[in-house]
Amino acid sequence: MKRKPTKDYKEDLIERLQDSSYAAAYLNAALVDSDPQVFLIALKDVADAKSLGIAKLAKKTHLNRESLYRTLSKRGNPRLNNLCVILGALGLDLSVKPSKSIRL
Repeated sequence: MKRKPTKDYKEDLIERLQDSSYAAAYLNAALVDSDPQVFLIALKDVADAKSLGIAKLAKKTHLNRESLYRTLSKRGNPRLNNLCVILGALGLDLSVKPSKSIRL
């Protein structure tokens, strides 16, 4: 019995992330993780999917390429304005929603 060739996980992910609704859901899911670095990795995946890559993203956002590499690395710590600029270049917006649990 012949098996269907399977699609590479990363290739399939990049294809799906080209859709802005899927990309937004992917980033929101990454935000739920207790490790904030997961979001930065997901953001880099979305940039890759939008065929920007770091060099094109740097040009589009007017951010330094080396700084952008650091920002989107596992050890990155982006400033809010940089994060908003990056998301805007990817066709996404940052938003806040009420928490399901009240913490005082």
